[in-house]
Amino acid sequence: MTGSQQNGRPSLRIAAASAWAIGLAALTFAVLAPSAVAQSPAATAAALPAAPIALAVFTPPQAVTGSDGERHLVYELKITNASPVGTVLDGVTVFDPETRRGYVGFEGASLGERLRIPNVPLGQHPIPIGAWGAFFIHVSVPTDVPFPGRLSHDVTTNPATSPYPANTLGGETQVNTAPPIVLGPPLRGSGYIAGDGCCDAPRHVQALLPIDGGWWNAQRFAIDWEQLDTQNRLWVPQPGREKTPLVTDFHIYGKDILAVADGTVVAVTKDLPDQPPLTMPSDLPLDQADGNHVILDLGHGTFVLYAHMAPGSVAVDLNQRVSKGQVLGKVGNSGNTSAPHLHFQAMDRPSSLAANGLPYVFERFHITGFDPNGSVDFQDAEDRGTPATITPVWPPSEHANQLPLNVTVVDWLN
Repeated sequence: MTGSQQNGRPSLRIAAASAWAIGLAALTFAVLAPSAVAQSPAATAAALPAAPIALAVFTPPQAVTGSDGERHLVYELKITNASPVGTVLDGVTVFDPETRRGYVGFEGASLGERLRIPNVPLGQHPIPIGAWGAFFIHVSVPTDVPFPGRLSHDVTTNPATSPYPANTLGGETQVNTAPPIVLGPPLRGSGYIAGDGCCDAPRHVQALLPIDGGWWNAQRFAIDWEQLDTQNRLWVPQPGREKTPLVTDFHIYGKDILAVADGTVVAVTKDLPDQPPLTMPSDLPLDQADGNHVILDLGHGTFVLYAHMAPGSVAVDLNQRVSKGQVLGKVGNSGNTSAPHLHFQAMDRPSSLAANGLPYVFERFHITGFDPNGSVDFQDAEDRGTPATITPVWPPSEHANQLPLNVTVVDWLN
């Protein structure tokens, strides 16, 4: 069976995603770690006047334990400027409204890196009159710190017509305490690096899209898996084509993709071509963005996406039941991609974009290294075929029921 198939209504990827969606999907810059401001929100509120700012959380955050052992919350705060003048965001502090404990604060350059205002260029810009922005939040809670049942926000803004900052407390939300789904490995073997992973790499975490009347962030916990060789290279430049590699030059190309759990195939595309590496395709229809792909229904409102598979490799059909560990296809470079990789994510609907991304953990894996220079270095290694700057972990650390964090290097124990 060839072509695209999907149960129910057709794909929800539509052009209404507009410049906001296209801009977010193309983000390639690095996010600096936020400064951990833990000053008392109550004290801040008492010192500053109130502001006509409305705060609301898009989706209550659900915790996931990362490979660093800490509990991570990733979510988006909508900041609406209801004042008659533009206003600049000066600070955001996340705190427990019951204990008043501050968990994380953002200020300075991190504000511009995390605030996205529709139809406004990236960077630290005023929120226009009557407009709003999405502020992307990551809270990391160490095991020795009490975990919050609710979170609220202390937002400091500076109206354009006033030399004095103003303060807003709000956007209170419950923390979803449901445990994340536990999955088997999506690949087999060693040397896999978690590209653009949790919890601050913007290419996935900040992919908030307007589709069918709602805002969705299906890629909140997505990972682009690539593979390193023993010299920490994603591919090796060959004589005569040092800057124009073939898809087969990438170490991950053609590797088996595995079902992470028992499930049912609810969407499948098989016959799209691979893209030339190191260039993003132009004028690609949105319904081809995932390339050759499979979506599995794992039950209980959880779905997983495997994207960019090799043409002719998809080994399952619509409505087919699959078993954990079964080969679904092979890693390729089809769709909206510039290098062979496996894009993997979990979500709450059978759509790669019109869904909310769900956290998940893997049963067992080793971590053998990490890239201390983050996504920028990872992208450079992908572009140039040079070694990534990997700090080895020796002996490898064994992990169970955790999510590998951004640019960690994983050996699967399967």
